[in-house]
Amino acid sequence: MNNVFAALGGALLLAVLPAGCGQVEQLQQQVLASGEQGEKVAEALKASLGADASVVVNMLNGELMQVMVVLEPGQVAGRTVGEVDAAVRTAVQQTFGRQPQQLTVMLMTTQTESE
Repeated sequence: MNNVFAALGGALLLAVLPAGCGQVEQLQQQVLASGEQGEKVAEALKASLGADASVVVNMLNGELMQVMVVLEPGQVAGRTVGEVDAAVRTAVQQTFGRQPQQLTVMLMTTQTESE
């Protein structure tokens, strides 16, 4: 799922750039780097929480701006909010060496329609 976010973010980013823009290659590299960093955070969370997280990393001019972590509640059942928050902050700190300007942790559920 991390690759989906990275690819989607990259596609959206590149869709708004004019053709022939000299910054396209630089932005593509930033999108790829963001995706790789998101995968590292997700791997760290898998090791610490045992949960498969989706992670979106937003960078601007190479600066870490925002990290969004999406977890399914069932994967962190039995853990306190403080434990999950600490695990996420630790994973981000270990990956980037610092905290972003904005860190968002979301617990998402998948709803299915009843027949």
